[in-house]
Amino acid sequence: LSNPYPQAQALIRAAETRAGVERAVRLRQARAIAAELGARPLLDALTVRPVSGLTQREVEVLEQLALGRSNREIAEALCISAKTASVHVSHILAKLGVATRGAAAAAARQVGG
Repeated sequence: LSNPYPQAQALIRAAETRAGVERAVRLRQARAIAAELGARPLLDALTVRPVSGLTQREVEVLEQLALGRSNREIAEALCISAKTASVHVSHILAKLGVATRGAAAAAARQVGG
């Protein structure tokens, strides 16, 4: 696409259908385009907002989830064990009432302001 704004929107939509590295790459590309454009709505769509009922650590884990990271990658980024990351992910899914990691990230982007 020759228009960067629609390209970033397409990358966000494509990321929602992917997992892991593919998801993370698309989200990073979209975030870079949005930042370069100074496109606040796109940046807001890519930002995990604080979610009522989540601990600060769960919000940090959720931010990592939104980047498409695995439990092991989350653990490395946050200096915790993979098992602890897994427990946090389980709590996040339960608190948000969603079944998948991608749904948790999407729900977090829609909540709050």
